[in-house]
Amino acid sequence: MEYEIYLDMFFLVNFYMDYIIMWAVTKILKITQHVYIRRIGAAAVGALYATLIIAFRLNGAVWKIMTYAVIVLLMSFILTGKKKIRQIMGGAGLIYLFAITLGGILHVIYYYTFAGFALRGQGVSWVLVGVGGVMFAPLLQSMIKSISKRVYLEETRTVAILENKDKKIKLMALLDTGNSLYDPIFNVPVNLIESEAARKIMEDGIGMGYHLIPFTSVGNESGLIPVVQFTGLTIHTSGGEFHIDKPWFALYSGRLSGKEEYNIILHPEMLHKSNKEDNNVFKSNDA
Repeated sequence: MEYEIYLDMFFLVNFYMDYIIMWAVTKILKITQHVYIRRIGAAAVGALYATLIIAFRLNGAVWKIMTYAVIVLLMSFILTGKKKIRQIMGGAGLIYLFAITLGGILHVIYYYTFAGFALRGQGVSWVLVGVGGVMFAPLLQSMIKSISKRVYLEETRTVAILENKDKKIKLMALLDTGNSLYDPIFNVPVNLIESEAARKIMEDGIGMGYHLIPFTSVGNESGLIPVVQFTGLTIHTSGGEFHIDKPWFALYSGRLSGKEEYNIILHPEMLHKSNKEDNNVFKSNDA
């Protein structure tokens, strides 16, 4: 029994599925520059390769290596525009993940499996692809939200060592661009720390400049929050190790993260504010 395969339709079906996956990856990686061109380019490469596999019946070991490694990495490179292999691999990993989820396929690479369907004589219709896309839309949104949160935490979470005189404590900190807390008395940025963690090195709190400042949090009415000054703060980031002398911290009575992923929320100015005032000196240990 022979089956007819319309290569133009096969290409369009693959392009449609590839574009959905590229869209999801760009959402997670927050790619905005030339995003439509990147999506179309990466999807076109994947769809064209799948079509060539079918047209010329390329089914050897070399082509499997091309499928599993080279082509997906090329698609990731086009989509992300990154030159570092780690970033390209990260994009490729997301392509694999969404391909498996959205395609519901046995093999890791979605376009190769479409080729397998066609070689076995099973058709892939627009109706099937369209209905499948609609059914997976809620799951896709959920995955994007979950993965985006994890990527955000990986990019903004860092190790922080807080000092008070001769005592130190190592905590996880989140660099939050939404933290706009300022001390109106000293006119300096204020970080947030869970009071339970801070008290481990506060002792009696004498000589730490204890006072109250206005504070508003999401879902709560405006009020006052206690603020103290620690001896020093060291932040470990991918860009180096940074030290801030005498940083101010607001003592938050609850949990900053429901899953205890971090205990400190850093003010964004901690990584770029540099002056010679005693109450907020910024230095880089890499200098």
